[in-house]
Amino acid sequence: MADPIQLSHIIAVMLGVREMAPALAFYTEKLGLKVVMQEPALALLQGGTMMLGLSLGHANLAAHIAGATEVVFGVQSVRAAQRR
Repeated sequence: MADPIQLSHIIAVMLGVREMAPALAFYTEKLGLKVVMQEPALALLQGGTMMLGLSLGHANLAAHIAGATEVVFGVQSVRAAQRR
């Protein structure tokens, strides 16, 4: 069995939301996250060293796929991790 990939930290979490405006209001006004990028179906917010994505598409996937939330981990070398 190969050695496990060495994860350094969580870089981003993508959450499915059914309505963008109330979700954005909650994360920006109540939690103080800053909007980095916003489109009608996707918003990226900075939360310290981690990015939070709000996605209408992920909410649609959740109706068909269990666990449609996405978590992105940091690694020292993407190519080395991919080879493993």
